[in-house]
Amino acid sequence: MRYKEISNSLWADNRKRLADKLPKGAMAVIFPNDTMPDSADASHGYRANPNLYWLTGIQQEETYLILFPDAPNPAWREMLFVQETSEEMTIWYGHKLDKAQAATRSGVKNVEWSGKFDGILRNAINAAGQVFLATNEHDRAEGRVELAEMRWAKKLRQEHPAQNFGRLSPIIDALRVMKSQPEIEAMQQACDITKAGFEALLKKVKPGMMEYELEAELSHQFIRKGSRGFAYDPIIAGGAD
Repeated sequence: MRYKEISNSLWADNRKRLADKLPKGAMAVIFPNDTMPDSADASHGYRANPNLYWLTGIQQEETYLILFPDAPNPAWREMLFVQETSEEMTIWYGHKLDKAQAATRSGVKNVEWSGKFDGILRNAINAAGQVFLATNEHDRAEGRVELAEMRWAKKLRQEHPAQNFGRLSPIIDALRVMKSQPEIEAMQQACDITKAGFEALLKKVKPGMMEYELEAELSHQFIRKGSRGFAYDPIIAGGAD
């Protein structure tokens, strides 16, 4: 773990805030981002769905969440799914959370392997009065690539044409605007790391340095202070640039 662990009470509180906003008998389903391919068997670095992270604290592939507060089956009321791990997977892809670790990280008691998600979701949808799905609802979103949540939304609407589907994005976006104290503290930590990184970088700057050297130094400072790296690609320009 490269960075400071956040208490799972934050994720549990976020889930409760969302559950309280759902209509009676409604269910919300949150899907992971795809792993974007690079070439051959290589892929780009994984970026978790921020809504899923906000609700679970988990940032690994093939993670799904069902929130169904009024579900007739108690197991469906808060259910997390994570990718099944093994010794071989750990060798090739690194450590992945097992079910117990995912439960500890997220605070969700009922955790299953992702292989069971499709079947359980199908049964849960049939019991729900309404199903809320998030999509990429952003004014500047171009939609050149079909995101996983868009693909799932299309699939579920085709398979369950009589179901009443609702928009989760307006609900969860409004909730995420209001920052809790643990979130404010995490944001302050990010600000402190950024400040320290730039202060250290200024001491390294000298004539003749290349832009990539500055980027490497800033990355070094961020990571050594407990950050996961850059929030977005840095823009470093000097000389003719």
